Amino acid sequence: MKHLSAHENCIGCSKNGMLIHEVDVLPENKGLKSAMMMDRKREGWAGIPHGGIGMGAIMELISFHENYPTTANALFPLQIHFRMGGASARIGDRVVIRTWPREGGAEGEISVNGAAHAYISASVSFRKDEKSLRETFASYMPASIDDLGQIKTDVPNDKNCFVCGLERQEPGLRRRFQVIDGNGQTLAIAPVGFAESDREDFFWCRRGDVLHPLALLALLDETMGWGGFLLSGHGGVSVRFSFLFTRDIQIHEKFIVFGRGEQLKGNVGKRLMFWSSGGIAVVKENGALEAIAASSGQFLALTELTEQMKVNLFPSELTRKVFQIAGPSLPK
Repeated sequence: MKHLSAHENCIGCSKNGMLIHEVDVLPENKGLKSAMMMDRKREGWAGIPHGGIGMGAIMELISFHENYPTTANALFPLQIHFRMGGASARIGDRVVIRTWPREGGAEGEISVNGAAHAYISASVSFRKDEKSLRETFASYMPASIDDLGQIKTDVPNDKNCFVCGLERQEPGLRRRFQVIDGNGQTLAIAPVGFAESDREDFFWCRRGDVLHPLALLALLDETMGWGGFLLSGHGGVSVRFSFLFTRDIQIHEKFIVFGRGEQLKGNVGKRLMFWSSGGIAVVKENGALEAIAASSGQFLALTELTEQMKVNLFPSELTRKVFQIAGPSLPK
């Protein structure tokens, strides 16, 4: 076991960080190994760790590989693929994170309590573009903030979720989401950096002068989840993600995260899957939007999570409103 030489001001690996602190060097392929407890401060759905925590932990450990690029030109475009669901994780579980460098990138996985199957697996590629992700996001991203569209409703919040929990005792991202009508399309959005409170509520999740991947991956996950909910009327768990980042986001930059439901397959009585796309656009000084990330996700809808939304989200009037927008299933 060795101690890491922590990144400066890093929420991932510093003394008070929330992802990794010590690592083992694996004998095979110069890999790295660390462990983490999935406690309540890492919660997403009630009793379930937020997917962004695991994704952020994998990216943090990969950043200590010998082949990890030290310049932006060598790192971006950064392509990341995650797969979830080989095993489940619950609050209270101990998870083990393993990563291995490979030519042009890295691989990683998280297992629960030493289980044989991974809870999350990852494939990361440096300097690799993914045109289809960029094209999908570009098809509905407005050119400027003035073209954002009409706000249909604010979205209710959870109490303890890492991303949207407003009553957490531990630090969280405290995001508020909105539903907008953007050129006839129903989109979920999450604005960041427009409120003074974001300095403490969001930008603490940093690595030096840039936002930590944890914040961006977790927020894209949740925004795409809302985009899929607006299409399906159901809550779901993450199955697969693809992300493309073209640059870092500096702390205190203003940006908007988008999510749009793309496709439904099956039915909730048996097996309902939904697909979403998303992206991040930074707001420039003249109001123009610069796309710096694009993403896609696949989710498995679960009736128990939909019922959890009806009970746990607040205020109740906003919960009722988003269900009315999403479909005929109304909270009781």
